[in-house]
Amino acid sequence: MSYWKEVTDDAPVSYWKLGTSGADNLAGDLPLTTNGSIQFGHGALYPVDEGSCYLTGGSQYFSHVDDALADLGDAFTLEAWIFPFGSTSTYRTIISK
Repeated sequence: MSYWKEVTDDAPVSYWKLGTSGADNLAGDLPLTTNGSIQFGHGALYPVDEGSCYLTGGSQYFSHVDDALADLGDAFTLEAWIFPFGSTSTYRTIISK
């Protein structure tokens, strides 16, 4: 089964693919906006060619409009591959609403 099929079989609110120039909204109705100078095109997870990005600080992030679709309640799933670096005393946010 393909990665795309695995992800979309769960009927996600949205699914974004990080490419060489941005985040393409492949499922759902919550397009992402890039904020700051995000570097795209870094290595992806082998053998899946899904792309990735490099964020170096708090001024680089993705956002979307405040929409009822994003009101996920108390239980939701976020899937992301994260490689944090820098000081362990640095506060890092993966998702916020």
